[in-house]
Amino acid sequence: ITIITILVSVISYLFTDKVVTILGADETLKPFSYDYLKVLCLFFFFQAMQFSISVFIRVDGRPFLASLGMIIGSVINAILDYIFIAILDFGVKGAAYATGVSAIIPFLILMTHFFSKQNKLQFTRVIDNWKEVLSSAYNGSSELLSEISAGIIIFMFNRIMIENLGPEGVAAFTAINYALWTGVMLSYSIGDSLVPLVSVNFGAKKYDRIKKFTALGLALSFAIGLIIFTTMAIIPEKMVSIFIPDTTSRAFNIAVEFAYYVKWAFFFIGLNIVFSSYFTAIHRPLESVIIASMRGLIMPLILLFTLPIFFGTKGIYTSLPIAEIITLIIALVLWKYNNPTKRIERR
Repeated sequence: ITIITILVSVISYLFTDKVVTILGADETLKPFSYDYLKVLCLFFFFQAMQFSISVFIRVDGRPFLASLGMIIGSVINAILDYIFIAILDFGVKGAAYATGVSAIIPFLILMTHFFSKQNKLQFTRVIDNWKEVLSSAYNGSSELLSEISAGIIIFMFNRIMIENLGPEGVAAFTAINYALWTGVMLSYSIGDSLVPLVSVNFGAKKYDRIKKFTALGLALSFAIGLIIFTTMAIIPEKMVSIFIPDTTSRAFNIAVEFAYYVKWAFFFIGLNIVFSSYFTAIHRPLESVIIASMRGLIMPLILLFTLPIFFGTKGIYTSLPIAEIITLIIALVLWKYNNPTKRIERR
């Protein structure tokens, strides 16, 4: 992680102008993108480390500290955004500094674990079984694919929105993306919590407990989706106005129309993520990768490039809900042939 983040940071800092151009910034957005990336790349290391260290700390038996560190970082980010942007008027650079500084603080909080008496993890130069390491990496490949896919899809959406609707389209997508990521991250939290519960009981061949935990995960993720769907259905204008205060702007109108179509995706996002986590937990990485790639990369890309041809901008708006629906059908088929009873019987 250190090697990767340093490499990305150096490239981003030395070639900022080229990077923002590749990412699709036009002449209107390029100055803002340049200022933001130039500052933020100085903090990539801390951003990556705070997430990775939190995983190790949870594994080492201190989930509360891991959660506390991440929550404090988020709160500090919001406070610094207000100070740097609203009070000091630092603009986009202020937003970048707020994000960067708020990554350093949880990093320092989480690092205290490794100097405490509760720490059981130690660095070693010897890895006895590389086969287990590679097997674990393969089993977690769906999560890797999900993260990479998210970046690719956001990149493609930005490019398509700016080509079809200009900078206002990008602003509209950004506003809608906050709602999307709220649902996605809450669902990921359920999926991540589900994995160890299902995995342990899968090893113990306790089907009933696997069934209950999986059902609970699906129910919670569906409930979250229903809440977000209802909010976007009843008060889409108020939700969008949080991010785009000018209700007379073109960006605001685009975002409201976008919300009308994309809200249907929330019925399926959480279910697909939980199914992907379930397959990871029962050591079926291929099925997990299929679900993650279908919902996060393959279907969105196919639909983004085909639906607009026939339906214009509505094709862009509906690509995510349709991708999630198709993925859920595939997930249900995979579940039918890989439910806990059948997997345990095969063992």
